[in-house]
Amino acid sequence: MPSTAIDFHRLLVHFPVALFLVAALFQALAVWRNSASLQLVAKANLVAGTGIGTFTALFGFLASSEFADKLLETHELIAFITVGVAAVVAALWLWRPSEPRRKGGFLALGGLAVVAAGVAVTGYLGGHMAHGHGTHGPLFHAAGAAPASVPAPGQAGAAAEAPLPADLQSAYAAFAGKCSSCHGLDRPLQAGLGPGEWTGLVQSMADKAGGAITAADQAAITRFLDYYSAHRTVRLPGETQ
Repeated sequence: MPSTAIDFHRLLVHFPVALFLVAALFQALAVWRNSASLQLVAKANLVAGTGIGTFTALFGFLASSEFADKLLETHELIAFITVGVAAVVAALWLWRPSEPRRKGGFLALGGLAVVAAGVAVTGYLGGHMAHGHGTHGPLFHAAGAAPASVPAPGQAGAAAEAPLPADLQSAYAAFAGKCSSCHGLDRPLQAGLGPGEWTGLVQSMADKAGGAITAADQAAITRFLDYYSAHRTVRLPGETQ
């Protein structure tokens, strides 16, 4: 589901950006020209942007379960605030229509200015994560592909013959039972993290799960992933020799 969510997020995200910015532009023109027609165009763009933006933010939220990153969390928070402000402005505007140069028209213009600023900030952060360089540039690109140097789980051959140690069987059961409820097990198994690098990611997944992953579960999952990241050719329970 998360990889599909990323695809839908990428597909939709440009529409609310354009619609919100056009709405702000046309409302500014409507106030300047005192034009009800221009204001109607602004209102239509705002309503459409709010509808599509809601789905865009939702798919982005679903996709974010694959990552643990402060920049992504900031992007996500600003996006939800932006869509929320847009929804409030649209609802008030539809509930109490106003002339462009009356109080309601100016309030709508102010709200749209806030929405446009939110779009600019969250759009910059999203673009940096998707297309930038350095630490955050590959964030979304990494979602659909495992690093080339990491063997896939269950890989055949002599190197894959060693079974998972008995003392890690229960840790693997916690990992398989909890992590599979949100995404496929192949994603964390192919994430490319090393031993000692899993604690923060497991904690962020537990936070998103809303209490479904206990502290004991987190410790067990982290213990298994630390071992697996050091022995990637291990044969997991249920895999054939």
